[in-house]
Amino acid sequence: MSGYGEVLRIPAVRSVLLFGSLARIPNFGLGILLTLLVVEHLDPRYSAAGAVGAVVTIGMALSAPWRGHLLDTIGLRRTCIPSLVVLAPTYVGIALATQYWLLLPLAALAGIMAFPVSSLTRSAIIGATPPH
Repeated sequence: MSGYGEVLRIPAVRSVLLFGSLARIPNFGLGILLTLLVVEHLDPRYSAAGAVGAVVTIGMALSAPWRGHLLDTIGLRRTCIPSLVVLAPTYVGIALATQYWLLLPLAALAGIMAFPVSSLTRSAIIGATPPH
């Protein structure tokens, strides 16, 4: 445990961990937002909302290794800029979706293009800690 204490005493590591925790909030909020959107406006069944949430989660799970690899090989900007470009119209499309079946591919795209928060946090912690 002393190794963890040594790492946590580094101010940059504490900042990165705080940033990493705060950066995960939108991903968690997306699931809640989609659940409310589906149940209130598209399909009153929570099973339908759960399916949309599962699509987002599966998209995130499938893309996380790929996005982490891109982060390590091509860098932060070239990995995250496509997310900004794709997610902005995707979120608008999600908000404007009038049918349940239109929402599913948008939810999948939102999951696939979600920011690689865990990979970003991992890379930042590696950069903030000494090699030993």
